[in-house]
Amino acid sequence: MISFVSGIWDASDFPDDALADVCTLKALCQMNRIASSSASPAAGMIAFSSLPISYLLHDRHGGSGFIRYVDASLAGYNGLNCTNVFHSCPFQIL
Repeated sequence: MISFVSGIWDASDFPDDALADVCTLKALCQMNRIASSSASPAAGMIAFSSLPISYLLHDRHGGSGFIRYVDASLAGYNGLNCTNVFHSCPFQIL
């Protein structure tokens, strides 16, 4: 789980704000997609951790984006293809 959070935090540090935003959303999406497809007991914790992570990112970026972060998490958890949804992020985050 630490590597997931690290990947999300790193994505939110990209110098280009627009790229940082979309790559952060993609990373949250990917984290939850991986969690939803896992039979591991940790999968629920990974998905649940999206709420506090979304809040921390929201706070880190000046109080904006909480709902978008949660929506990206839900998109991944529901099995959407994160690469297609967030295609403007050229990086494979996780």
